[in-house]
Amino acid sequence: MLLASDGAWAAAEENAPIRIGLPTSLFSMQYTLIADWRAYLSSKLKRPVEMVLNRRFSNSTVQLYVDKIDFAWVTDYPDIHLRNEVRLVAVPLSKGRPYFTSYLIVPAYDDKTTSLLQLKGAVFALSDAGQNGSSLEVRSQLQTAGEDSAHFFSKIIYTRSHREVIRAVALGLAHAGEVDSIAWDSLAKAHPELAAQTRIVAKSHEYGAPPIVANHFVSAEDYKAMLEVLMDMASNAKGVELLTRMGLDGFIPGNEKIYERTIQMRQFLDAE
Repeated sequence: MLLASDGAWAAAEENAPIRIGLPTSLFSMQYTLIADWRAYLSSKLKRPVEMVLNRRFSNSTVQLYVDKIDFAWVTDYPDIHLRNEVRLVAVPLSKGRPYFTSYLIVPAYDDKTTSLLQLKGAVFALSDAGQNGSSLEVRSQLQTAGEDSAHFFSKIIYTRSHREVIRAVALGLAHAGEVDSIAWDSLAKAHPELAAQTRIVAKSHEYGAPPIVANHFVSAEDYKAMLEVLMDMASNAKGVELLTRMGLDGFIPGNEKIYERTIQMRQFLDAE
């Protein structure tokens, strides 16, 4: 009886859904893309897959802590607390590299602004206060210049989406904004008329791209299977179609060295 129970338990574990946390802003509310990617992963992993959508970047982190999700695509890696709680799985490639930059953008009609330091007292748009690239880049630049990043702008608008940062600047709801280069480049292809209403003033240094991480409770088998499926997307017709819609070239195994600049920037800001 015990063996039968153990067997039933093992079978249930094999058929249990794999839960993946996603901040909705990472996909700019593209729910059909999320649904299609879920179906693709489920087919390849031969397991049910559930996408857990979070409006805030930090919610996926909390869910990883308490074992509510198995994997997550996070934008706050390598947060010092997150880094101790998860395992790095895969990093997306953009233009063949596991990095992204952020763009300082202004409305297209603004032909005067040439740098961030000219925007003192402006209304500024960011996707999220805790995100790596855009938020850290702005704070770092201002503090390097001796400015108080907490009081430099008259107001900061947090849109919770890179696409909404672009929209806010394009429509003149903000004087300027900092946005993920992948998001702007993707929007420029899908909706060139909207991107054309903004102008790129400056580009940041490269940062490690937002990775996919695993909870420590994820089995070695599930970890390996997820990594293999992600890496195989670039050699699969359906996978390539999905990557194109994401604005990506593929995935590679995670490497901590990719995030060295982000770590240095966090240390610099924490020391101020």
